[in-house]
Amino acid sequence: MSVIGRPTPRVDGPAKVGGLATYAAEFHPEGLVHAALVAAPTGPGHVAAIATEAAARRPGVLAVLTHENAPRLAWQPLDPAVVDPSAGEQVRLLADGKVHFAGEPVAVVVAKSEERARDAAAAVRVRVERNEGVGMHFDPGRGRIDRETSRGDGEGNGEGSAAFGIEATHEQPRLYHNAIEPHATVAAWDDAGGLTVWDKSQWVGNVRHQLARNFGMDEDMVRVVSPFVGGAFGAALRCWPHVTLAALAARAVGRPVRIELRRRELYTAIGYRPQTRQTVRLRADAAGHLLAVRHRVWAETSAYEDYDENVTGPSAMLYDVPAVTTSHALVPLDTNTPTPMRGPGAVAGMFALELAMDEMAEAVGLDPLEFRLRNYAERDRAKDLPFSSKALRACYAEGAKRFGWAGRHPERRAMRDGRDLVGYGMATAIWPAHRAPATIRVRLFANGSAVVRTAASDMGPGTYTSMSQV
Repeated sequence: MSVIGRPTPRVDGPAKVGGLATYAAEFHPEGLVHAALVAAPTGPGHVAAIATEAAARRPGVLAVLTHENAPRLAWQPLDPAVVDPSAGEQVRLLADGKVHFAGEPVAVVVAKSEERARDAAAAVRVRVERNEGVGMHFDPGRGRIDRETSRGDGEGNGEGSAAFGIEATHEQPRLYHNAIEPHATVAAWDDAGGLTVWDKSQWVGNVRHQLARNFGMDEDMVRVVSPFVGGAFGAALRCWPHVTLAALAARAVGRPVRIELRRRELYTAIGYRPQTRQTVRLRADAAGHLLAVRHRVWAETSAYEDYDENVTGPSAMLYDVPAVTTSHALVPLDTNTPTPMRGPGAVAGMFALELAMDEMAEAVGLDPLEFRLRNYAERDRAKDLPFSSKALRACYAEGAKRFGWAGRHPERRAMRDGRDLVGYGMATAIWPAHRAPATIRVRLFANGSAVVRTAASDMGPGTYTSMSQV
């Protein structure tokens, strides 16, 4: 253990600082050309007319692909990954004229330069005949419950013996990923029919699996390369439709094709943290012990896929509560599908739960930290299992010590630094430690060096370094 766990310089540091690290859009296979997307001006509906003649005549344009002339794909059924929606099917771009939402790509222009491709894409004219759809208004009244849990006196919810109670509703808006590196894909086919894709991906295996199904290929014929990811935060876990479009365009023109999304396209081509409305009700006895929690969630999804995050999970296990009732409802909208984003589900759920805990602490007359310690869970009641390890109590103590929590004044607006008001707050945040099977190949050489091969991606936490240490 002289190496593992010890502070050490990043092995990929020199490459990143020196500009030598190669990201998805920076691969240049021989004969590389560029593609640009054409977005539906409105939706949902279907493409009633699409004019591509002017775009096709622009200098350097090699192809303008639409649902009318694009090669047909196999679109074989997928084995959904854990990050994929629980129901529905991802958009099949250029397979037909259907439009699910405004901004959905309905054509792709391939040209000899990125500028020429985008210029020609702007010349494509699209008319969409709209249908009624489900609308863009987030109305919890249209929500359909997809998950409910209950334990203890879920119906009574501690009403009879409760000395204190609060109920609050919180809105959390839609949140978008905006990493410095936009999503990009370079796709190239070889003479044997194999496909190589350089993609901004956190999960090359998932991209490989979906591309193989979309094109009706054996997975051994698909290779996905992603040595560096310039910020993803969950947005690069799925195989987004533009990845398939890059491969489709490369097959159509017989040359490697690059698609790099523009900043504005990241709002429709990639997912986001879904909007939620959450109602949390807490009940406590006179001593400040929680008796019951009720957590209700309404979360948006697209009209064509059910994206379902475990928003209520923390409420069921974080504190020592005998009665917990939760429900999660999906509200479909005519938009693109949400996706994981930095602690998916838990972040949104903890936001509402911890606000409620602060309000209940004030109602009971306890310090927010003391209130949480009084309801500290030594056992996971949701699973009825002991924690394999838990250092939250020590975390509370260390955080309070470093932050000077003991000097906090409990009254609002009572702490000042000159003319400035000073606020001290605390909250609990948790995230599960997921485990899954993995395969890694290590080759040791006579000179003492080693080569490690794995499909894991380094999103920034230092995977290259930790692998080297091991």
